[in-house]
Amino acid sequence: MNKILKEPLLHFLVLGSILYLFLSNTQVDKEAIVVSSKKVHQLELQFSKTRLREPTKEELDALVDDYVKDIIAFQKGEELGLIADDVIIQRRVRQKIEFMLEDSIAILSPSKEELLIYMSEHQESFMQDEVYSFLQIYIDISKHDDVDSYIKNILLEVDTKNPSSLGDNLMLDTRLTGVTSSQITRTFGKKFMQNLEKLEPYGWHRVQSGYGLHLVKIMKKTPANIGSFEENEDKVRALFIHDAQKNALNAFYAQAKKGLSIQVGDK
Repeated sequence: MNKILKEPLLHFLVLGSILYLFLSNTQVDKEAIVVSSKKVHQLELQFSKTRLREPTKEELDALVDDYVKDIIAFQKGEELGLIADDVIIQRRVRQKIEFMLEDSIAILSPSKEELLIYMSEHQESFMQDEVYSFLQIYIDISKHDDVDSYIKNILLEVDTKNPSSLGDNLMLDTRLTGVTSSQITRTFGKKFMQNLEKLEPYGWHRVQSGYGLHLVKIMKKTPANIGSFEENEDKVRALFIHDAQKNALNAFYAQAKKGLSIQVGDK
């Protein structure tokens, strides 16, 4: 039992059932309408944000009266069956119920142990791109009758000259340091990145891109990895809470459907 209670997300799932029981056991007394002090304060705040001043007593009384009318109209709409056929109202009520549950989970704090387990079980969500540092020299093949000889001359000079002074003009850096595979793909294209993945560090290689031909030398290549917990902690926590909210909502609706007859279509 102790092991079960320590499973990540379990205590969040229970909240779905708790909320269902709370809502199903809450009865609205249609013989009386109670406007709580908290609700009155909320009406005051809404007025102040809109008008940039506090409401007078008469204005506040009017706000409360208007709220009471809303409640009366809503209850009367229920009695007449108007709400049951109103998709907009149904969705709005559903949104408010789901917001209640999501907000109740968002304020909870999963333990570091739970987050570590979650990160271990969802590594694909935290995988970081490969990182490259490389040199590239652009070759505009349309400008050279003998491209092979041109490249051969570049390779003879590349160790003694600044690589940025070699090759043909292209508005891209010759030296790229610490760039991710996603960044490389956006700059040079998917084909270039696919060819780059096949190369080992050091040595010059011909690589095609959307611009044309490049001479490329990889200086450093860091494989894709999930990084440390400290690097991912904020993202782990956010995804953990998101999944907890989704699972708790599923638990809420599963509990509500128990014993409920649902007919789809005409018999």
